Amino acid sequence: MALILLFFGFNFLKGRNILDSTNTYYALYSQIDGLKKASKVTIRGMKVGEVQEIAFTNEKAEALVVAFSVSGDYKLPKNTLAQIVTTDIMGSRSLELRLPSGNAQAFLQNGDTLSSGISKGLKEELNAQILPFKNKVTELMSSMDSILIAAQTILGKNSQQDLISSIRSMKNTFSNLENATGKLNKVVSNEEQSMESILHNFASISENLEKNNDKITTILGNVSSFTDTLTRADFAGTLIEAQQAIKKFTLMVNKMESGEGTVGALLNDKQLYDNLEGATASMERLLTDFRMNPKKYVNFSLLKTGRTVYYNGENPNAKSAMYRIQLLHTATPIDLQNPIFKGRTNIVQIQNKKGEYLYTVGHSEHYKKLQKTLKKLRKDFPEAYIIEDKQ
Repeated sequence: MALILLFFGFNFLKGRNILDSTNTYYALYSQIDGLKKASKVTIRGMKVGEVQEIAFTNEKAEALVVAFSVSGDYKLPKNTLAQIVTTDIMGSRSLELRLPSGNAQAFLQNGDTLSSGISKGLKEELNAQILPFKNKVTELMSSMDSILIAAQTILGKNSQQDLISSIRSMKNTFSNLENATGKLNKVVSNEEQSMESILHNFASISENLEKNNDKITTILGNVSSFTDTLTRADFAGTLIEAQQAIKKFTLMVNKMESGEGTVGALLNDKQLYDNLEGATASMERLLTDFRMNPKKYVNFSLLKTGRTVYYNGENPNAKSAMYRIQLLHTATPIDLQNPIFKGRTNIVQIQNKKGEYLYTVGHSEHYKKLQKTLKKLRKDFPEAYIIEDKQ
């Protein structure tokens, strides 16, 4: 009885329960890395058996075979991996059974050999973590060595003198900069009132521009309209006509100089010149007498209208005539919205028999009323005058 109790107690202390049925499995390793006999076998951290035996496969010790037991309560699926793992910080090793994922279709039998594997130990993992840090420290030490060599070179006897000279130069530079800053402060202080005055003037100019914004917009619009008119104008045709006119004028002058034509004969015939001079003198005497004694010749007066009008009572013309004020005339038509008309909307365009375009205002038989209007219009149109409407 004592021997039986000793046998059961010894196995109990070793974690064995000889009353339970177990299955024995095998796994091959190139090295066991600290795995020992009686090391525990776990599934997901739970002990399900222990290592029973570790031995070489042959005399050459090419591999190690590990025999381990697993409680019969656990069936191991095929493709189960027997992985040697580290269990604690001290580096103790155990055997962990890693089951395949998914539902198992077939299971291992007692005495089958499992696929094996070995995980890195704590030492290897620590080395793997520390190795990059070690390499960086080595590089840092090399860099520090280079820096120390450079510092030693800089702090040499000759370099020290150069460094001292550079520091002195920097000191002088900062001193000069400080003096320049002081002078600049004085200049700014002395010119402060002038700057305030300039800023005030700028503010006044800005305020005036803002107040006259509408006028400026109107001026820019007028300039734009004027430039549009210039763009539409036929400058090329005008230049060609001007060149032709100059050629004709040159030809006419050459004929006049050579004595051709009436004007040429007039310029080159002295007798004709004398006759004209005498006629001019006689005409001047006649006009003087006419101006001094008008009633001696006619019973009407000449009005300043740009044309001769006979005066009869209150109306300038004996007939019931109509008059207009002509502002200007051109060979080509002008847009009535052109800025040249000063924004007037009552402009009337008339084309005469010669094909010219007359631009007029007012249409009345009251001649004196038009004269008053003409005085006002001549501020903007100095060449304006009254014409008779013959249509």
